[in-house]
Amino acid sequence: MEASSALTRDMVVGLSEGYRKVLQEIRKVQPELPKVYIQAENASVRVKVPVKEQGIDNVAKAIIRPFKLRKARTKDFDILKNVNVTVEPGSMTLVLAPPGHGRSALLKMLAGQVAATEGSVKWNQLTKEQGREHGVRVEKLVAFVDQVDVHLPLLTVRETFQFAVDHAFDPAPHKSDNLNFIHKHKVDMILKQLGLEECADTVVGNELIRGVSGGQRKRVTMGEVMCSDARALFLDEVTSGLDASTAADVFTAMRDWVDILGGSCVAALLQPGPELFQLFDRLILLRDGEIVYSGPREHVLPYFESVGVYCPPQQDTADFLVEYLTHPHRTYRRQLEQRLAPRCEVPAEWSRLHSGSGAGALEAPRRASESVTIVTFHGEEQLETKQPITVTPFPSSSASSTAPLTVSAMVEAYHKSPVFMQEQDLAQSINAQSKKIIDSFQSLHPLVRQQFGREFSHGFWQHAKVNFARQFKLAWRDAASSMTRLFQAVFMGLIVGTLFLDLGRDEYSIRVSLVVFAMTVCVVDIGGGGGHVALAVLGCD
Repeated sequence: MEASSALTRDMVVGLSEGYRKVLQEIRKVQPELPKVYIQAENASVRVKVPVKEQGIDNVAKAIIRPFKLRKARTKDFDILKNVNVTVEPGSMTLVLAPPGHGRSALLKMLAGQVAATEGSVKWNQLTKEQGREHGVRVEKLVAFVDQVDVHLPLLTVRETFQFAVDHAFDPAPHKSDNLNFIHKHKVDMILKQLGLEECADTVVGNELIRGVSGGQRKRVTMGEVMCSDARALFLDEVTSGLDASTAADVFTAMRDWVDILGGSCVAALLQPGPELFQLFDRLILLRDGEIVYSGPREHVLPYFESVGVYCPPQQDTADFLVEYLTHPHRTYRRQLEQRLAPRCEVPAEWSRLHSGSGAGALEAPRRASESVTIVTFHGEEQLETKQPITVTPFPSSSASSTAPLTVSAMVEAYHKSPVFMQEQDLAQSINAQSKKIIDSFQSLHPLVRQQFGREFSHGFWQHAKVNFARQFKLAWRDAASSMTRLFQAVFMGLIVGTLFLDLGRDEYSIRVSLVVFAMTVCVVDIGGGGGHVALAVLGCD
């Protein structure tokens, strides 16, 4: 080992106490990794959905429908609309939205899994096509963790991680002993980071094979992605099945990784607890696929109070935001009934951004003795009261004294706010450094450029070796199934081979042989064994 390094195996094994220390030592000896700036500018995702026919379905319509010449009617549906988002390196962003409002679609678009139909998404000022021209693979820089856990059930947790590491890194020995040590023990570090060391040698399992628990399987999905050294992680509902303490531990370790190694994390969570909520430094709020807030976490309550929406003192901020996005009318009606008052001061930087009067100017909070005329709500309809009700008024950035309760009103209020202006300034500052950001990749260590620039980390034979070793291991552990398939192939091959006994070699016999062979393969293929039969017949003939 190099004398300058303090990395030891004891540090790797004892990560529970010194994970930050290990990351700091890794940062000292590991070559600089690329920083990823992700920008979505007026990006929209639009799909075509079928329009249901009028009337009641019956047997006659079901029979006639396949023979209709005209295409089924479709209409455009906007999953995401005019999204402007900036993700910086070294930041953790939380995405909150009701189910079905574009939360997963936003993560997939920023991770390059879904293409924007309008606008653009750029990684380090380059699209995916431009990145390939500059020797950068976006799919290597970013990684997406889906809600669905898909794993090979007969592999252990350690073997699953090791397979991901073997495919992500070049096995050629590095000149630095520290780099070899990091790559060798990377699996141990991730196991400790995610709290999976106790089940490291347990098979992952599935619905039919007993293995790790559902929460542990979710962490296996996260760890498999982290083995690739991606610089930006997009996590979609990764806390499902985890208790609050475990989820906080996982994201605390993620916070350390972001702060020390300069990566970025964007997570979509449904109901994060207070401890989890405090770990994030940025928030993105969505409703009906549109951004209603994107900015610093500490500014979210002052912003909503500036537009007339107050968080109850006894309610968590994240729960309040999700409730407001889901049922804005009900949330505002409760605010009027409870006569809620502001909890936060207006940030000083907002006053510098907005001075004077007019739309966008911030008003100082009014005195509690003042009163305003309000409205009440019946369901989703806004009704004027016959007798005015007086409540503690709120500071507002517009002429209206009512809070934004529709999507258009929410978007309009956000676009007039100082938070939106700060986000625009941030995007412009990144665009001003466009050339510097693009050229920064070429100044990295050759090993790093190779890791994030090549489509495949290894050559054909190395990939074949790793995959063959895994497949042999799976076949050996599932011996009963492997022997059954082998017996089926041999038995069916012998039966089909007897059909060709004592056949002549004239043209008629050859034609009969081909017809019998083709019919046999087709019939057996319906049962899923056609490939085995074909190979067995060729061997027996």
